[in-house]
Amino acid sequence: GSTVSFIGGTTTIRRGIFTSKDGILETFADTDTPIPDSSGNFAALWFPTFDDDIVTFIGVGRRQFGIYAQIDGVLRPIINQDSPIFPPLPPARFEYLVAGKSHEGRDVAFLVTFSALGRGGGRPPDLGIFVASVESVSTVVDEHTPIPDGTGTFEHFGLPSLDHGNIAFSGSRGSRTTGQQGIRSEERR
Repeated sequence: GSTVSFIGGTTTIRRGIFTSKDGILETFADTDTPIPDSSGNFAALWFPTFDDDIVTFIGVGRRQFGIYAQIDGVLRPIINQDSPIFPPLPPARFEYLVAGKSHEGRDVAFLVTFSALGRGGGRPPDLGIFVASVESVSTVVDEHTPIPDGTGTFEHFGLPSLDHGNIAFSGSRGSRTTGQQGIRSEERR
């Protein structure tokens, strides 16, 4: 059968994520759903995607954001602002999910800003693309990554895409007319 996930609202639910599988409509999560491993309910839900019987979405609450998934019938955080980031980076903290994400099975790729723990104020957060599952978070590329067959490090990224264990993203450095630009794909498995 076919399954879709989408954002909608009803007269009783202000905003929610719904799934329709084999013609049966169900509420997956809504603004009355408690945020897993946190306090309070979701205030906003965005970008639902469905793959391999797993729905993922970006959820926001009071002073809380993250990517969440229902895996084996349990709603869980994939990442949130308290998720640790480890090597190759120094210990860091997620600051803000830029927008969107791509997921395949239990893996989710996303573009996010982050700040090194213990770093003094005044410096803007870094930007990077990460892949996460319930088990781990790994860095794909960030502003400290050298540009393959280019000079310097990346400064800007487009949204990532996961497909068959591969991740693709656009990356650039400098201006659109005189800088370096390209699309990179790498195998994740």
